Amino acid sequence: MPSQHDQKSTWRQSLDIVLVLAAWFGIGTGLIFTNRLLMVGGLHAPVSLTLLHMVSSHLFSTGAVKFGGFEEEHPESQDQRRKIMLLAAAFGISVVCGVGSLHFIPISFVEVRPASSCANS
Repeated sequence: MPSQHDQKSTWRQSLDIVLVLAAWFGIGTGLIFTNRLLMVGGLHAPVSLTLLHMVSSHLFSTGAVKFGGFEEEHPESQDQRRKIMLLAAAFGISVVCGVGSLHFIPISFVEVRPASSCANS
């Protein structure tokens, strides 16, 4: 029979998972609407919005490493470094294209909700 400590630990892990999923959903939905508002409101260059996204991602990840108890990882080889750079470039290009498409695609909350939830990703 599990002890009370094990039950609390399991409950805490479940709560952490629910909170992470709720944050993921909330942030994803918020980013889509914020990006759309910025694009309609006068920020017409998708590259500048992508730059803001990358800078904020860097700041949040640095904060998570410094204050959130996460460990910083470094590439172990040049080959791994090249693969990381290729992945980063592909991600950056896809973000620029996605943000650029906001000029042409009207979005609504009904469409954003299932698209940004982890069950449909």
